[in-house]
Parts: sequence; C-alpha cells; structure tokens
Amino acid sequence: MIGCNTPGLHMHNVLSGAEWSAAVIADLQATGQRLTASRLALLEYLAATPNPFTVEDVSRAYTDCEHPGSRSTLYRLVSWLEERGWLGRVVGPHGDERVLARELPGHFPAVCTACGMIALVGGLKPASLMKVEHNAPPFHVDRVRLQFDGRCAACQAVGLRQ
Repeated sequence: MIGCNTPGLHMHNVLSGAEWSAAVIADLQATGQRLTASRLALLEYLAATPNPFTVEDVSRAYTDCEHPGSRSTLYRLVSWLEERGWLGRVVGPHGDERVLARELPGHFPAVCTACGMIALVGGLKPASLMKVEHNAPPFHVDRVRLQFDGRCAACQAVGLRQ
C-alpha cells in the first residue's frame, strides 16, 4: 500500500494535507478507481481541513463546493477511505465518537485530550498481540481499532490538562 515506509515504532506529529491527498490519489489510481471532479473536490476539502472533523462538516462543505456530487458519492468515498486506512474514526477530545481524521494506513491516532491535536503512531503490530494458545480456537484479526489518549508535548509544557 502507498503511504509511510518508515520502519519501526514512530510518530507523525504533522500530516501534510498535500502529501496525504497525493498518496490517496495514487492509491485510487492503483486500485482502479476513477478520479472524478467531485472525488477530487472532496479530497481537496479533506486535505485542507484540520483534524478532526465530522461527516456532517464534510457533507456541508461538499454540497457547497464547485463540483459537488451526490450524497451517495460522498459516503462511498468516505467509506473507501476508511476501508483503506486513509480516514479513521476517533473519539474526539470531548468524547464525540462521530469524528473523522486523516490517517495513514497501518497507523493509529494519538489524540491530545487538552487541545485536540491528532498525531499518528506507526510501526505497531497489534494483531501480533493476539497470540492464541495451542488449545484455544483460532481467531483471525480482520481489523484493529486502537487510539491513544493523552497530552501532546506542547500541552504538557504549559501544564494543560483535559
């Protein structure tokens, strides 16, 4: 998959919208998806929008853009982005579970509960934690949802708490 190639445990504090958008477009092309004007408009909006945001935010902006598509196009693309790991649902700093954030495939969000900043942690292999005992029934991991909650370095430095 296209995206981050950094080996080992690492963190991205800033995920550039332009880099994210370019990687998503490359993945769309690699998987045979069409690059329609409405999809590109939606990707442009997502790339420019600060994390986190809601589907409702995206829907409002999408219907107001220069090349709006149907609502079903919006939801199909958001679903595809989630399935491929480019968007993820996070619990926002105030407990809102309807929040989306730009992500990278194979990375997990670290949410600052003081300011709402979202960093991405990569290099984890959470499925390997599911070691099955030899007498236990096998378990196949299809998807892992993992989120780190805490305080970013800037909020720690000034003593901000949740």
